[in-house]
Amino acid sequence: GYKTGYKSSLNDQEQGTYTQKCNKILRNLERWNWTSVLSCAVWLGIIYFTLQVGIGKITYVLMSWLNGLLAGSNIWAVSAAIYFIGLGLFAIPAVPGAPAYLACGVTIGAAGEEQFGSFWLTMVWGTIVAMICKLSACLMQQKIFGEQLGNRVSVRSACGVNTDFIKSVRLILEQKGLTFDKVVILVGGPDWPTSVLTGILKLSAYQMQIGTLPIVAPIALTVLAGGGMLKKDEGELWNSLSGLFLTLAGMAFGATMILAVLAIEKHMESNKEAIAAIPDDEEVKAYDAKNEALIAMRQEVSGWESQSPVWRVVLILAVCLIYPSTILFALFGDVCFHNVGLTDDFEGYPLYGNAFNVVKGWVGWTAIGLQVGSWVLFFSFNKMLGAKAAARLAQPVDTRSAARASGSTPASPTNGGPMVGSSVPGVSGVVNMSQMLPAPA
Repeated sequence: GYKTGYKSSLNDQEQGTYTQKCNKILRNLERWNWTSVLSCAVWLGIIYFTLQVGIGKITYVLMSWLNGLLAGSNIWAVSAAIYFIGLGLFAIPAVPGAPAYLACGVTIGAAGEEQFGSFWLTMVWGTIVAMICKLSACLMQQKIFGEQLGNRVSVRSACGVNTDFIKSVRLILEQKGLTFDKVVILVGGPDWPTSVLTGILKLSAYQMQIGTLPIVAPIALTVLAGGGMLKKDEGELWNSLSGLFLTLAGMAFGATMILAVLAIEKHMESNKEAIAAIPDDEEVKAYDAKNEALIAMRQEVSGWESQSPVWRVVLILAVCLIYPSTILFALFGDVCFHNVGLTDDFEGYPLYGNAFNVVKGWVGWTAIGLQVGSWVLFFSFNKMLGAKAAARLAQPVDTRSAARASGSTPASPTNGGPMVGSSVPGVSGVVNMSQMLPAPA
């Protein structure tokens, strides 16, 4: 059963209207923290848009433009351009490596087959360029981003450097040479977060480069898939081969990601003493202790019952805007956007030299507008929660206790006054999944 002390808002007449099972469902729904439930719904829409629509479409449009720009250039100029553009793509946290590898197959393939006189030799050179770009990107992410970010205690705290999970990852990655567990983490882990984490943990760049070398196999498959796209007009066989190579590469990356999770879990179970022997980061411990009160206050003020009717409407409206937008993108993507391939001419149909032409008329722009409107409402709501938590925490303990006992919200800039931002670290729109459901008794 559930904790007692809860009083349902359903009156006797309403409870008599529904079946016993329906009444139970309604009572359970009333116990949910709807702030967290609705926030999760918005975050899912934002993540889908960012990965599938934003990055996916923008990357393909960029590659289409690049193909036109480099058309007719010699293989060495094309290789240099692809290398530096690939580094730029790897510098963006949400962009995966696959678009850069495909570009090596498409763009280098178009420039190199005539000069090398062999498609397969061109693919070998494309794989070499892609591999050099990947290793350079790992080094850049580790040394420039990771080690610099690792100097900030708030970043180390957010990464959980004192948790058993990250300590286990550290022990695995500190292994010398090409061990299985080390390879599957470096190959299967997401590009940017994995390499940046190695920098935050101050691991050996040389050993990270060695551990990343086996990624050449899925990279080669992806480059071949790009080459197959380039030769699609030569017969249906190339379309089939391109799809096969891309599928095999995806399976390789997916399998190594699963193996990485399993390897870490196994290592945590079998090396508990070694993990416990790693000293905690004292700065992070002090930082976490300092922010415990703020985190607890954030959870307290984020309850659905603590929100004013206006802010409840704001969050509900954010969900109502993002839901149809996400449905349009997911189920009716062809209605919202033109399909742009890596080998398409940027100056031809459907772009005609304008990247914004990837959006199809009013339907696509309406879906994007709904998405942006939801973001504005959602982040305004989260900023309000942050300001409310900071204001509540700044009040004397007696005032907070009295307000908590009466169920009221103390006067604050977010409760009747103008909304202000908070400069207190840790106050952000973090969704606490554990608050979505009632705690069992």
